[in-house]
Amino acid sequence: MRSRLTALALAALVACAVARVALAAGADMILFNGKIITVDDQFSIAQAVAIADGRIVAVGRDEDLKRDFAGPQVRQIDLGGRTVVPGLMDGHIHLFRGAEFWRSEVRLDGVTSRSAAGDLIRGHAQATGKGTWILTLGGWTEKQFGDDRRPFNRADLDLLAPDNPVFMQLGYGRGYANTPALQQAGIKIEDKSATDRDVVERDNAGVATGQVSGLRGIAMIRRAVGKGDREDRGPGLHAIMSALNEVGVTAVYDPGGFGLKPEDYKSLESYARSGQSTVRVYRSLWVETPTLADVPKTVTAIHEARGFAGDDVYDLIAVGETVYSPLHDNFQMPLKPSAEERQAITAIFKATAERGLQFHLHAIEHDTVSVYLDAIESVAAGHNIRPLRWTFAHTWNLTPDQIERMRRFGIGIALQSGSSFDDTRTRVAGEAGYQMPSLRVVQESGLTWGLGTDATVVGLTNPFITLGWAVTGAMPNGQVTNKATVTREQALIAHTRSNAFLAFRENTIGSLQPGKLADLVVLDRDYLTVPANEIWRIRPVATMLAGKVVFGRLP
Repeated sequence: MRSRLTALALAALVACAVARVALAAGADMILFNGKIITVDDQFSIAQAVAIADGRIVAVGRDEDLKRDFAGPQVRQIDLGGRTVVPGLMDGHIHLFRGAEFWRSEVRLDGVTSRSAAGDLIRGHAQATGKGTWILTLGGWTEKQFGDDRRPFNRADLDLLAPDNPVFMQLGYGRGYANTPALQQAGIKIEDKSATDRDVVERDNAGVATGQVSGLRGIAMIRRAVGKGDREDRGPGLHAIMSALNEVGVTAVYDPGGFGLKPEDYKSLESYARSGQSTVRVYRSLWVETPTLADVPKTVTAIHEARGFAGDDVYDLIAVGETVYSPLHDNFQMPLKPSAEERQAITAIFKATAERGLQFHLHAIEHDTVSVYLDAIESVAAGHNIRPLRWTFAHTWNLTPDQIERMRRFGIGIALQSGSSFDDTRTRVAGEAGYQMPSLRVVQESGLTWGLGTDATVVGLTNPFITLGWAVTGAMPNGQVTNKATVTREQALIAHTRSNAFLAFRENTIGSLQPGKLADLVVLDRDYLTVPANEIWRIRPVATMLAGKVVFGRLP
């Protein structure tokens, strides 16, 4: 742990030294005549920012920066009054897993009508040609549509793409397929004596409607889709990173995912090392532990992990998000571990603390949080975990006692925006669902908390939809799903500076300050003054990573 903290302190000193050297040498570029929302500790607003060698040299008034840095070799960009924010960081997104099929996907983020969704599917089928798979693998639900909330059935999808297999997956609960997709999956369209009715919906005559249910039903279709970019994720990584740049994302925390093995991430590391990555990726060591007998193997894997050995483009910083696979909780399904399972959780936590790594914990329900806090207290008796910035993810309903326990150990919270496009919580939990998650309670707790999406299957990828929901509590269609909202400033901090802190990158990204990397987003409208119900419509004009444009173009 000491060597890791020393490395972080050294990184901060290097950043300051770089800023001093750059200041002495001048600047490569000046962005002026803008509204620079720095998201520093004072949430300062400036007019201009000067950049040299990929880092910010100075932030301030137009006349001051032009006086100090303008010259014949310095590019000067007139922002025309546009607003600039730090590059956004998604605090919990399954980027690597999503890259596998991203090039085949039709994403429905922010699509507010069923007819528009159909047009996108039809257009993608026409553009890709006959026979190619058309996929929408999460990040949507019929509840986001304002015109028609009917499920898509087989006939609907056949009309949209008769010559392409189509599969629209909704989280991990169900999906809709057309005739070619069902046929490729080996599912009979008509079968009066079908034995698959538990996962394949059929009418009274045994005709498949196109809906499949549960993990098993989804797996039947997904097996037919093939491997996508699994063996060479390079093209998929390029596609998904480009899509994230387009919505202003320059950094992510990737918590792994079921089915992935540690060696799978070698392609992501290779991609980052090659200089092609346009999104900074800080990730977990994902180790599946399906049985108690596998716990020693998991403990060994944690002890052998080389955390904090990377750089600001790619690094392994944590373990998670799952501790022990059978105890992966869900909405209204809290953990009820046995004594042996509690011991297993504690052993895995202890190994993580000994290795000096963060733990990013999937903990939705109140009872789950208590189980984990019990184990953390046991481990903390012999290890100082506060500097490790352990983080609870997806946490919805915290009590004052739990908040106090979390404060004692410096635990942060990674919250996601699932109800920014889905009203399941309010439909199932009633009034209590409007406080899930309670953004305001977490904000007032004083705990460090960040925002993310849980994309690509469970959530959508657009952070401006997340920001709009955090401020208004509403989905893009106007339906309110959360009443525990926060201010615009608090939401933006959560999607930038706070996420950087939870990823141990507060000295290099997360705000626009001298010495930090020049990751920034030029917006098409002002985040601070646009009507709150229009925040989700904000679009980047340009996104920069270390001073280089990775999306759009500067004015």
